[in-house]
Amino acid sequence: MAGARVEMELDNRQARAALQDALQLLDDPKRLLRDIGEYLVNSTRDRFRDERGPDGQSWQALSPRYLANKEPNPGKILQRSGNLVRQIFPQVQGKDLLVGTDRIYGATHQFGAKQGQFGKTKRGGPIPWGTIAARPFLGVSDSDGDEMIELCRDHLKRRLS
Repeated sequence: MAGARVEMELDNRQARAALQDALQLLDDPKRLLRDIGEYLVNSTRDRFRDERGPDGQSWQALSPRYLANKEPNPGKILQRSGNLVRQIFPQVQGKDLLVGTDRIYGATHQFGAKQGQFGKTKRGGPIPWGTIAARPFLGVSDSDGDEMIELCRDHLKRRLS
């Protein structure tokens, strides 16, 4: 057979090492989950500023009765003392990421509560004394989802380069 012949030897050690590193990220995603958690904390805090849930819906306005006595931060929803917004934290447990608050009243604000849902006071008054509207602050918005995908891509790109 007449003609030319080319011999090539493939050295794929660098590509294999990069793929192994990327697979390690999938096996142990702690750094990625910490970055996503930090992003979600900031996004959640932005929701307090904007007074909107992760679905983009504005939180229900405060009742006139509550507004008449609200101090400090009159007119600001879910920000009486600022403790709730300051107590949003990420927590990585194995391959799971949790973002939430340790404030007991956080669940009431997230899901709402009916008057008397939690029982009665020593004097027989309802707890809570009035119905509290759900004002979701925890969750993942569409833009949060997009950013989470970008963070995953960034982590993988760093591992593959």
